[in-house]
Amino acid sequence: MQRKIILIGELILDKNFFIRSQGKAAEFNSPKNILLKKELNLGGAGMVYNALTKISKNVEFFSITNHEIQNKIIKNLKKNILFDINYKLEKNRYWEEKKMIMQLNHTRLPRKSVKNFQNFLIKKIKSEKNGGNIIFSDYRNGIFDKEHTKKIIKILKSKNNIIFVDQQSTTKKPDLLKFKNADYLILNEYEFRKAFKKYKINNLNFENSLKVLRKKIGINNFIIKMGKKGSSYFTEGTFVKVKAYKTAKNLNTIGAGDFFLAKFATLEKKTIRDKLYEANKFAYKKISNKIKIKSIRI
Repeated sequence: MQRKIILIGELILDKNFFIRSQGKAAEFNSPKNILLKKELNLGGAGMVYNALTKISKNVEFFSITNHEIQNKIIKNLKKNILFDINYKLEKNRYWEEKKMIMQLNHTRLPRKSVKNFQNFLIKKIKSEKNGGNIIFSDYRNGIFDKEHTKKIIKILKSKNNIIFVDQQSTTKKPDLLKFKNADYLILNEYEFRKAFKKYKINNLNFENSLKVLRKKIGINNFIIKMGKKGSSYFTEGTFVKVKAYKTAKNLNTIGAGDFFLAKFATLEKKTIRDKLYEANKFAYKKISNKIKIKSIRI
């Protein structure tokens, strides 16, 4: 029987506005556009959830979002989501002829709202049964603060769960010490190198640097996503590298890392090499449009 999958992370609302140019506005001599349609996609940890539902029916997603979408998403998804009138985490993307011409982010993350979610999550986690696979999808918007994260890990580890951590640190310094005692850390190569710099690991050899980082942050297993170069696994005394499933030019890589994460964290009774291969393959299927994500009309 497959282990239960629990995903914890920030749900980002990706609102897509499809427009067509129609000359200029008379009043301001500026471009004028016609709105053709509006769609909503679940981004951030929501993309990981979409990937997980392609693999398993035994998935629960814990998150927080604005109340405005409460009636737009399916019942199974909303049962563990806290809907908050004051919380907002969304990206408004404007598309013209399949090209994104602008992105407008709208973020409002009140401390009280985040704290309410953290208390809600702890209560829910305490009631969960033992022996699941847990995914932390940290988009750096506040729900994984140091005190709360340590508390959650302690509860989950006492229940014989396996914890996978993915942190988006492209535009911020890594914050990994709070994930001590998690089982797997899954980052791309650039993010690992940022962690070396953050924690003052100056060894020029990548594998030796991973060894130092492993001891410093207290996570035993590292997965390195390397895009077109494939992926790797590192633990004490073991380094495994697997080539990309396929490479192709001009593919939209949005969601590749999320699909890799979802597949890797759900594979059981396979070797590390096989897990990396299958995760690479699943990510490729996403970016080559062989796996479709349903949009929600708004």
